[in-house]
Amino acid sequence: MEIWDLYNKNLEVIGEHIRGTEMPEDGYHLVVHIWIRNSEGEYLMTQRSAKKKTYPLAWECVGGSVLKGEESLHAALREVHEEVGIVLKPEEGRKVLTQIRDFAGDVRVNDINDVYLFDYDGPVSLSQATTDEVAQVKWMRRHEIKELYKKGEMVRVIKDLSYFMQGEEICWDTLFVSDLDGTLMRNDCALSKNTIDIINDLTGKGLAFTFATARSIESAIPITGELRLKLPVITRNGAVLADNNTGKHLEKALFTEKEVKMLKELLLELPKYGFVSCFLGEEMHRLYIDGEHSPELDGYIDYYTDNPTVRPVATVPELFCGEPGYVTLVGAKEEISPIYERVKVYDGWECLFQKDTYRDEYWLEICPQNCTKAKTILKLKERYGFKHLVVFGDGLNDIPMFKAADECYAVANALREVKQIATGVIGSNEEDAVAEFLKQRMEDYYAVGQN
Repeated sequence: MEIWDLYNKNLEVIGEHIRGTEMPEDGYHLVVHIWIRNSEGEYLMTQRSAKKKTYPLAWECVGGSVLKGEESLHAALREVHEEVGIVLKPEEGRKVLTQIRDFAGDVRVNDINDVYLFDYDGPVSLSQATTDEVAQVKWMRRHEIKELYKKGEMVRVIKDLSYFMQGEEICWDTLFVSDLDGTLMRNDCALSKNTIDIINDLTGKGLAFTFATARSIESAIPITGELRLKLPVITRNGAVLADNNTGKHLEKALFTEKEVKMLKELLLELPKYGFVSCFLGEEMHRLYIDGEHSPELDGYIDYYTDNPTVRPVATVPELFCGEPGYVTLVGAKEEISPIYERVKVYDGWECLFQKDTYRDEYWLEICPQNCTKAKTILKLKERYGFKHLVVFGDGLNDIPMFKAADECYAVANALREVKQIATGVIGSNEEDAVAEFLKQRMEDYYAVGQN
């Protein structure tokens, strides 16, 4: 009888499960997939025994379930020894991603999948294996594995194929986009030197990378200004495309006169809780009514005390001067939530309501129609001819771009809802996980060349 630890989606052990019995819908078991690569860029693939009840004679990487009380890495080493007779050393590999899966295709799996990559150039002999689970093994190049998958001869529940099976397109035909706050940025509201150095090195080698944020370029550039990005950056949740090197607004979406009139009528609380971002020539000004404010809005104003483009005006009409393009309200959840319920009814603009990444306060952001991170990212993808989209995020406003991407990775500190739909979970923002992921992707690409 094989017993597993039973986990919830927060990766907390909540009980135990006997293999072969029905898994509760809110319970998950831990599994490992182990990809073994040689110095020629080939991967060791195994063909399942004809005796297997599921996917007999199908090809896959080494893998299996983690036993009760067993560490994930230990299980990976054990499975490799059991299935193919290889004794690997822990230092020869690394965990590249974690996936939380309810389904894999049409198959309910309810698992937490730790995916490992090991480099190995030694002999392989099934005579050294301790089980008869594998019929044969073969070193394969990427194109061979892809062909098996197309022919239906690979185990279809292996979702990590997308990580390993990208060819030269990983470098040249893929657009990588990261959220800023809570994802690329650390908790001190800054980018680490490590992140800056890695991204600048990779973009210099041709990696297509940009970021998407709710911040304005004026707010972002003191943080991101050292990044040498060739692509436009997506700011104001998709409402403004900007140049990170110069701070110039390249494209911007604006409210119509009808929408400005509606906003004035609907947002009677705007003087207390909010500000309006208006374009005056080449500058964007964030305007608020001088007077009594929520503590949260006062905190925002105080932070930008020395910024002349964050300034008070006397009347509501003055809030919407120039070319208005974005409205923001900030306060306690119980204060802002009713306003959100009121304005979200109109489908002519986009509304985003969520908790701040760093503080216990809630933000309501309103921008013109079709201005979301996801829609603007897809516009960039099409405009520049990218074939593949990989995104990184942590918050609710990242979910639409996750759904639009070919691969989507949640940082370890991301919200549970974001992790649930991610291709995989990487390290935390405090660990520079996005930059390290990109670095590893490029190293893997160069390691296998054009095999």
